[in-house]
Amino acid sequence: MERMRGVVVKKPIVYGSMSFYQGKKADEHNSHKWACFVTGVNGEDVSTFIKKVVFQLHPSFQNPSRVFDRPPYEVHESGWGEFEIMIQIHFHDPREKRIDIFHMLQLYPKQPGVSQSTKKPVINDHYDEIIFQDPFPDFYQRLTAGTGIAPDQDLLNNPFHLEIMQHFQTHNDSAVLRQLEDAYSYIKQEAEEMREKLKKLESETQTLRQELREEEKKLRDG
Repeated sequence: MERMRGVVVKKPIVYGSMSFYQGKKADEHNSHKWACFVTGVNGEDVSTFIKKVVFQLHPSFQNPSRVFDRPPYEVHESGWGEFEIMIQIHFHDPREKRIDIFHMLQLYPKQPGVSQSTKKPVINDHYDEIIFQDPFPDFYQRLTAGTGIAPDQDLLNNPFHLEIMQHFQTHNDSAVLRQLEDAYSYIKQEAEEMREKLKKLESETQTLRQELREEEKKLRDG
């Protein structure tokens, strides 16, 4: 079986973390509860092409290598420190090399003047696209019309997962609005710069035409 040369399939994902300050419940070892996740965009089931996700936590955690072979791909923990998590994404086609993502767990707000709150989580997530170049035909079928893996119902109904999804949806709606606003500002700026370039080009064209007329006049008079 040969690869499908020239075929490119892009699959968007969101990965990141969400942390909740425990307030009065916090102690020196567990100031926050948090989750690290890999999910689809706009509800897309990424288990159609993702076989499993492995979260490599700090060695101080018991069983630091957490394996999830069913969605939701999401690890729940608690602690006090920020550290880098390696997220390994494995695909149903073993011929496709796994992807390693390094994500910094963020527990504390980075914005100036923003204090910790038990009501508003700290979210550090990223949009990315996994690009499959020249996939094999059987995996291409999975990518385009595959059936996903049945989710882990216990994790799906976990109260912390439901809380995360509630904040994640609100965060996504705000993020989309910001993206639209940024896109509008960018297009507006580009259009303004283009208008300025056209004005400059028109001015230079008029100058060249004037110089050309003067040269033609000199030739006629000469």
